[in-house]
Amino acid sequence: MFVHLNLHSEYSVQDSILRINEMVKNAVADGQTALGIADLNNMFGTVKFYKACLRAGIKPIIGMTVEVEGEGPVCLLAMNNEGYANLLQMSTCIWTKPQGSCTREQIAKDSDNLLAIISEQYTTLASENSDKIEEALAWWSSTFDSRLYFSVKRTGQRKDDAFIEKCIYWGVDYKVPIIAINEVRFVAKDDFFAHEVRVCISKSRVLADKTRDFGYCEEQFFKSQAEMEQLFEDIPQIIQNTVNLATRCNVTIELGEAYLPNYP
Repeated sequence: MFVHLNLHSEYSVQDSILRINEMVKNAVADGQTALGIADLNNMFGTVKFYKACLRAGIKPIIGMTVEVEGEGPVCLLAMNNEGYANLLQMSTCIWTKPQGSCTREQIAKDSDNLLAIISEQYTTLASENSDKIEEALAWWSSTFDSRLYFSVKRTGQRKDDAFIEKCIYWGVDYKVPIIAINEVRFVAKDDFFAHEVRVCISKSRVLADKTRDFGYCEEQFFKSQAEMEQLFEDIPQIIQNTVNLATRCNVTIELGEAYLPNYP
Protein backbone atom coordinates (compact mmCIF):
# COMPACT_ATOMS: atom_id res chain seq x y z
CA MET A 1 0.00 0.00 0.00
CA PHE A 2 0.98 3.60 -0.58
CA VAL A 3 -0.49 6.96 0.47
CA HIS A 4 0.00 10.15 -1.56
CA LEU A 5 1.02 12.91 0.84
CA ASN A 6 1.92 16.57 0.33
CA LEU A 7 -0.46 16.90 -2.62
CA HIS A 8 -0.76 20.39 -4.08
CA SER A 9 -4.25 20.97 -5.46
CA GLU A 10 -5.70 23.54 -7.86
CA TYR A 11 -5.65 25.96 -4.90
CA SER A 12 -1.85 26.09 -5.13
CA VAL A 13 -2.28 28.43 -8.06
CA GLN A 14 1.46 28.96 -8.53
CA ASP A 15 2.39 25.38 -9.29
CA SER A 16 -0.52 22.93 -9.59
CA ILE A 17 -3.51 22.08 -11.80
CA LEU A 18 -4.52 19.02 -9.77
CA ARG A 19 -8.29 19.26 -9.25
CA ILE A 20 -9.58 17.87 -5.98
CA ASN A 21 -12.45 15.84 -7.46
CA GLU A 22 -10.11 14.31 -10.06
CA MET A 23 -7.50 13.27 -7.50
CA VAL A 24 -10.16 11.65 -5.31
CA LYS A 25 -11.68 9.87 -8.31
CA ASN A 26 -8.28 8.46 -9.28
CA ALA A 27 -7.57 7.41 -5.70
CA VAL A 28 -10.86 5.48 -5.54
CA ALA A 29 -10.16 3.77 -8.87
CA ASP A 30 -6.76 2.65 -7.57
CA GLY A 31 -8.10 1.42 -4.22
CA GLN A 32 -6.24 4.03 -2.20
CA THR A 33 -7.51 4.51 1.34
CA ALA A 34 -6.09 7.94 2.27
CA LEU A 35 -4.88 11.19 0.71
CA GLY A 36 -2.94 14.13 2.13
CA ILE A 37 -3.42 17.69 0.88
CA ALA A 38 -0.86 20.39 1.68
CA ASP A 39 -1.34 23.44 -0.52
CA LEU A 40 1.31 26.13 -0.60
CA ASN A 41 0.72 28.79 2.09
CA ASN A 42 -3.05 28.33 2.12
CA MET A 43 -5.88 26.06 3.26
CA PHE A 44 -8.54 27.31 0.84
CA GLY A 45 -9.28 23.82 -0.51
CA THR A 46 -9.45 22.05 2.85
CA VAL A 47 -13.24 21.80 3.25
CA LYS A 48 -13.80 20.83 -0.40
CA PHE A 49 -11.09 18.17 -0.09
CA TYR A 50 -12.45 16.91 3.24
CA LYS A 51 -15.99 16.54 1.86
CA ALA A 52 -14.85 14.85 -1.36
CA CYS A 53 -12.77 12.31 0.56
CA LEU A 54 -15.57 11.45 2.99
CA ARG A 55 -18.04 10.95 0.13
CA ALA A 56 -15.57 8.57 -1.51
CA GLY A 57 -14.73 6.63 1.65
CA ILE A 58 -11.15 7.95 1.73
CA LYS A 59 -9.38 9.21 4.83
CA PRO A 60 -8.55 12.92 4.44
CA ILE A 61 -5.20 14.09 5.78
CA ILE A 62 -5.13 17.85 6.27
CA GLY A 63 -1.99 19.90 5.90
CA MET A 64 -0.31 22.98 4.48
CA THR A 65 3.05 23.62 2.88
CA VAL A 66 4.50 26.56 4.77
CA GLU A 67 7.12 28.88 3.36
CA VAL A 68 9.68 29.27 6.15
CA GLU A 69 11.12 32.77 6.16
CA GLY A 70 14.58 32.83 4.61
CA GLU A 71 14.74 29.03 4.24
CA GLY A 72 12.16 27.31 2.03
CA PRO A 73 8.91 25.30 2.09
CA VAL A 74 8.11 22.60 4.66
CA CYS A 75 4.98 20.43 4.67
CA LEU A 76 3.01 20.38 7.94
CA LEU A 77 0.24 17.82 8.53
CA ALA A 78 -2.36 17.91 11.32
CA MET A 79 -2.41 14.90 13.63
CA ASN A 80 -5.74 15.85 15.22
CA ASN A 81 -8.14 18.78 15.66
CA GLU A 82 -5.66 20.66 17.83
CA GLY A 83 -3.08 20.40 15.08
CA TYR A 84 -5.68 21.55 12.56
CA ALA A 85 -6.35 24.63 14.69
CA ASN A 86 -2.60 25.35 14.76
CA LEU A 87 -2.47 25.13 10.97
CA LEU A 88 -5.29 27.67 10.77
CA GLN A 89 -3.32 29.92 13.07
CA MET A 90 -0.28 29.68 10.78
CA SER A 91 -2.43 30.39 7.75
CA THR A 92 -3.68 33.55 9.46
CA CYS A 93 -0.08 34.52 10.20
CA ILE A 94 0.91 34.06 6.55
CA TRP A 95 -1.99 36.10 5.18
CA THR A 96 -1.63 38.97 7.63
CA LYS A 97 2.10 39.55 7.15
CA PRO A 98 3.63 41.32 4.13
CA GLN A 99 6.29 38.65 3.57
CA GLY A 100 3.71 35.85 3.21
CA SER A 101 5.73 33.33 5.22
CA CYS A 102 6.22 32.00 8.75
CA THR A 103 9.22 32.36 11.00
CA ARG A 104 10.73 29.49 12.92
CA GLU A 105 9.45 31.11 16.11
CA GLN A 106 5.86 31.07 14.81
CA ILE A 107 6.15 27.45 13.74
CA ALA A 108 7.63 26.42 17.09
CA LYS A 109 4.82 28.21 18.95
CA ASP A 110 2.12 26.35 17.01
CA SER A 111 3.97 23.06 16.40
CA ASP A 112 1.96 20.92 18.82
CA ASN A 113 0.09 18.02 17.18
CA LEU A 114 1.70 18.67 13.79
CA LEU A 115 3.94 16.43 11.68
CA ALA A 116 6.69 18.11 9.65
CA ILE A 117 8.00 16.77 6.33
CA ILE A 118 11.28 18.17 5.01
CA SER A 119 11.84 17.88 1.27
CA GLU A 120 14.70 18.39 -1.15
CA GLN A 121 13.38 21.85 -2.00
CA TYR A 122 13.72 22.99 1.61
CA THR A 123 17.27 21.72 2.05
CA THR A 124 18.33 23.23 -1.29
CA LEU A 125 16.99 26.68 -0.46
CA ALA A 126 18.20 26.53 3.12
CA SER A 127 21.73 25.62 2.04
CA GLU A 128 21.72 28.42 -0.52
CA ASN A 129 20.93 30.93 2.20
CA SER A 130 23.14 29.36 4.85
CA ASP A 131 26.04 26.94 4.90
CA LYS A 132 24.67 25.50 8.13
CA ILE A 133 22.07 23.05 6.83
CA GLU A 134 22.99 20.76 9.72
CA GLU A 135 21.95 23.52 12.11
CA ALA A 136 18.58 23.81 10.39
CA LEU A 137 17.98 20.05 10.52
CA ALA A 138 18.98 19.99 14.18
CA TRP A 139 16.40 22.71 14.89
CA TRP A 140 13.62 20.80 13.15
CA SER A 141 14.60 17.59 14.90
CA SER A 142 14.59 19.19 18.34
CA THR A 143 11.32 21.06 17.68
CA PHE A 144 9.33 18.13 16.24
CA ASP A 145 11.25 15.14 17.64
CA SER A 146 9.40 11.96 16.57
CA ARG A 147 7.03 14.04 14.44
CA LEU A 148 9.67 14.84 11.79
CA TYR A 149 10.00 13.08 8.42
CA PHE A 150 12.16 13.40 5.30
CA SER A 151 10.50 13.01 1.89
CA VAL A 152 12.20 11.76 -1.27
CA LYS A 153 11.11 11.39 -4.89
CA ARG A 154 12.21 9.81 -8.15
CA THR A 155 10.93 11.93 -11.01
CA GLY A 156 13.82 11.33 -13.37
CA GLN A 157 15.85 14.32 -12.24
CA ARG A 158 19.56 13.77 -11.63
CA LYS A 159 19.55 15.20 -8.12
CA ASP A 160 16.85 12.84 -6.82
CA ASP A 161 19.08 9.87 -5.96
CA ALA A 162 21.77 12.15 -4.51
CA PHE A 163 19.20 13.57 -2.11
CA ILE A 164 18.04 10.07 -1.17
CA GLU A 165 21.60 9.23 -0.13
CA LYS A 166 21.75 12.40 1.98
CA CYS A 167 18.41 11.57 3.60
CA ILE A 168 19.56 8.08 4.53
CA TYR A 169 22.57 9.65 6.27
CA TRP A 170 20.46 12.32 7.98
CA GLY A 171 17.79 9.77 8.88
CA VAL A 172 20.31 7.69 10.79
CA ASP A 173 21.97 10.73 12.33
CA TYR A 174 18.75 12.38 13.54
CA LYS A 175 16.61 9.20 13.81
CA VAL A 176 14.12 10.53 11.25
CA PRO A 177 12.02 8.19 9.04
CA ILE A 178 11.86 8.72 5.27
CA ILE A 179 8.70 8.68 3.14
CA ALA A 180 8.24 8.49 -0.63
CA ILE A 181 6.36 11.22 -2.48
CA ASN A 182 5.87 12.17 -6.12
CA GLU A 183 5.33 15.94 -5.74
CA VAL A 184 2.09 15.51 -7.71
CA ARG A 185 1.00 18.61 -9.63
CA PHE A 186 -1.41 17.14 -12.25
CA VAL A 187 -3.51 14.02 -12.79
CA ALA A 188 -2.09 12.44 -15.95
CA LYS A 189 1.27 12.62 -17.73
CA ASP A 190 -0.44 14.29 -20.71
CA ASP A 191 -1.33 17.24 -18.45
CA PHE A 192 2.29 18.34 -18.18
CA PHE A 193 2.04 20.93 -20.95
CA ALA A 194 -1.06 22.52 -19.40
CA HIS A 195 0.81 22.63 -16.10
CA GLU A 196 3.76 24.41 -17.74
CA VAL A 197 1.32 27.00 -19.07
CA ARG A 198 -0.04 27.55 -15.55
CA VAL A 199 3.47 27.99 -14.13
CA CYS A 200 4.41 30.47 -16.87
CA ILE A 201 1.26 32.50 -16.21
CA SER A 202 1.95 32.62 -12.47
CA LYS A 203 5.53 33.76 -13.07
CA SER A 204 4.78 36.12 -15.97
CA ARG A 205 6.99 34.15 -18.35
CA VAL A 206 6.42 32.65 -21.80
CA LEU A 207 6.80 29.00 -22.81
CA ALA A 208 9.42 29.83 -25.45
CA ASP A 209 11.69 31.49 -22.87
CA LYS A 210 14.67 29.13 -22.56
CA THR A 211 16.00 31.03 -19.54
CA ARG A 212 12.96 30.37 -17.36
CA ASP A 213 13.08 27.94 -14.45
CA PHE A 214 12.26 24.39 -15.58
CA GLY A 215 11.52 23.06 -12.13
CA TYR A 216 8.90 20.45 -13.02
CA CYS A 217 8.71 17.32 -15.18
CA GLU A 218 6.08 15.08 -16.75
CA GLU A 219 6.58 12.38 -14.08
CA GLN A 220 4.80 14.48 -11.44
CA PHE A 221 1.40 12.97 -12.19
CA PHE A 222 -0.95 11.08 -9.86
CA LYS A 223 0.71 7.67 -9.94
CA SER A 224 -0.94 4.45 -8.81
CA GLN A 225 0.17 2.51 -5.75
CA ALA A 226 1.75 -0.13 -8.01
CA GLU A 227 3.73 2.51 -9.90
CA MET A 228 5.05 4.04 -6.69
CA GLU A 229 5.92 0.63 -5.23
CA GLN A 230 7.81 -0.29 -8.39
CA LEU A 231 9.62 3.05 -8.37
CA PHE A 232 10.97 2.38 -4.87
CA GLU A 233 11.17 -1.41 -4.95
CA ASP A 234 14.75 -1.24 -3.68
CA ILE A 235 13.68 0.63 -0.50
CA PRO A 236 10.11 -0.59 0.22
CA GLN A 237 10.19 0.71 3.80
CA ILE A 238 9.71 4.29 2.64
CA ILE A 239 6.51 3.20 0.90
CA GLN A 240 5.25 1.55 4.09
CA ASN A 241 6.20 4.69 6.02
CA THR A 242 3.55 6.66 4.09
CA VAL A 243 0.91 4.31 5.50
CA ASN A 244 2.39 4.54 8.99
CA LEU A 245 2.32 8.35 8.79
CA ALA A 246 -1.29 8.35 7.58
CA THR A 247 -2.42 6.40 10.65
CA ARG A 248 -1.09 9.23 12.86
CA CYS A 249 -3.37 11.85 11.27
CA ASN A 250 -7.00 11.96 12.40
CA VAL A 251 -8.85 15.25 11.91
CA THR A 252 -12.61 15.69 12.19
CA ILE A 253 -13.97 18.96 10.81
CA GLU A 254 -17.36 20.11 12.10
CA LEU A 255 -19.50 21.14 9.16
CA GLY A 256 -22.84 22.95 8.99
CA GLU A 257 -22.16 25.37 11.84
CA ALA A 258 -21.25 29.05 11.46
CA TYR A 259 -18.94 30.62 14.03
CA LEU A 260 -18.64 34.40 13.94
CA PRO A 261 -15.91 36.43 15.66
CA ASN A 262 -16.80 38.09 18.96
CA TYR A 263 -16.22 41.76 18.11
CA PRO A 264 -15.94 43.93 21.23
